[in-house]
Amino acid sequence: MRELTGMNLLAELQRKIVRRMRELGMTPVFPAFAGFVPEALARERPAARISRSDNWCSFPARYCCVHLLDPLEPLFQEIGSAFVKATITSLFRSKTSGNLLRPPGTLGV
Repeated sequence: MRELTGMNLLAELQRKIVRRMRELGMTPVFPAFAGFVPEALARERPAARISRSDNWCSFPARYCCVHLLDPLEPLFQEIGSAFVKATITSLFRSKTSGNLLRPPGTLGV
């Protein structure tokens, strides 16, 4: 058995919670990709539409200014799809019958 420390403990707890939710007939809802990306992505993909937030509340430079990938940028779908797939299949070891995170108004899986 692998050692259960740090992130492994949290992942195991999340799997137990999801398992119990399903036992109770609940459908778990997992987080989606919101578009927050590291500053390094702007350097790696200079053509990508990435905006930097203003420095609100005068935080020191190392704590301020998140970078957001434009939702209309093709890279958004690429990263978002990879995030959702990794969350559902790896972290929760889950099989779903469809995409629980599809945008409102769309049909299909």
